[in-house]
Amino acid sequence: MVRWLAASLGILAAAAILSGGCGGKTDAGDGGTDGATGTDATGDGPMCTYQDTRTSSERTCSVSADCAVVIRSVSCCQEENDGILGSAAPTFNQQQAALTAGCPACGCAAQPVDELGVKGTSFVATCDNGLCTAHAQ
Repeated sequence: MVRWLAASLGILAAAAILSGGCGGKTDAGDGGTDGATGTDATGDGPMCTYQDTRTSSERTCSVSADCAVVIRSVSCCQEENDGILGSAAPTFNQQQAALTAGCPACGCAAQPVDELGVKGTSFVATCDNGLCTAHAQ
């Protein structure tokens, strides 16, 4: 029983260390990042956050040709392919790069999914009910 308990605690400690490593740099004293710049509000370096910066106006479309696929990190080892207006994609990509600049290398291959959580290897954006949406192929 003692060995089992010790092994279980060791596994829990390792999991806590690994999950903390995927979270990146955080600073409880200042409330995190400064807007979409990805920098720490106190100015002590890049932060790590996986927030979605798309707005509904950046997703509004009339036809599928309006839409493009962008890749957003949602966690240390997961990427989400999202639909966005093609004209908004460059700004979105810059914001995401800044927000994840402080994220550590995870040592795992990204597991790409679409907005609905469907895994895939390639993705396409279509205009669904007036919103750009990415779909796994």
